[in-house]
Amino acid sequence: MVRMEMEISNEEEGECEGWTPVGRGRGRGRGGFKVGDGKGIRDVQGSKRDLEESSSEEERVVRRKVVDEKFKVILKLKSEEGQEKISPIGVSREIKKKIGDVEMVKILRDGSLLIECKDIEQKSKAFKVENICKRAVLEKKMLGENKKTRGVIYGIPLDEDLEKLKKNVVGAKVFNMKRLSRTVDGERVGSMSVLVEFEEKELPMNIKIGYISFQVRTYTPPPLRCYKCQRYGHIAAVCKGKQRCPKCGEDHKFEECKEDVEEKCCNCGGNHRVTYGGCEVRKRAKEVVQIKTTKTRTAKQL
Repeated sequence: MVRMEMEISNEEEGECEGWTPVGRGRGRGRGGFKVGDGKGIRDVQGSKRDLEESSSEEERVVRRKVVDEKFKVILKLKSEEGQEKISPIGVSREIKKKIGDVEMVKILRDGSLLIECKDIEQKSKAFKVENICKRAVLEKKMLGENKKTRGVIYGIPLDEDLEKLKKNVVGAKVFNMKRLSRTVDGERVGSMSVLVEFEEKELPMNIKIGYISFQVRTYTPPPLRCYKCQRYGHIAAVCKGKQRCPKCGEDHKFEECKEDVEEKCCNCGGNHRVTYGGCEVRKRAKEVVQIKTTKTRTAKQL
């Protein structure tokens, strides 16, 4: 029987990698070595058993974590507007038929499937799946595969060739560079800030481009906003709310909005669009993302 889970938290891909220690933890609470109480040798033997059991539990935990990460496969399914959500029973039936009796399947917020396979044979079968419940599989990948760290460097002139910069970086392996944009008088224009993707597990503190040193700061992505209801924390593919216009807040799409309509935010009620950087609701959503990003980086450094 395939175990199904529906994702209800606003988690990032990396947060799916959590694991739980296994083992009963026997022998806790034993006394240490006490001189002169007549039980020194017994206590030392007990402590030795405790250390052996603790070591054994740690080994089991490490093995469990390795197995969990090794056989977790993500299948990204094609999603179309107005298409009905996939049935948990239908998914379970197809997964069992095409892959086998897997450990667990989780439907992620974007409609992708996270499949926890029991062995390498099931993993191989998962990578051969072309469709699930009549939905084409657009992408197949291992959880955590090709994971990159992202940071921002500042002060890069607008006319600078980023490809040339990438080739001249010293101190880290750079996968990609992308210039960030900013809003000026309602229009998006390029900025002197550049997003850098590193092929490293940890974000470097500094990098050199030629002889010039640049400080690398943590990249905080913009808050996740639904293009349907305009609320934060989810995407349109899983939205259960009403259609809202990001310009005037009424019940229609942005393309259907009139040009001379008065702007109104459907999140805070202010006289501006939902995308306005000064919106109080957007500010709070951005703070949440910043806290999560900081905690994630701190946890990696520990």
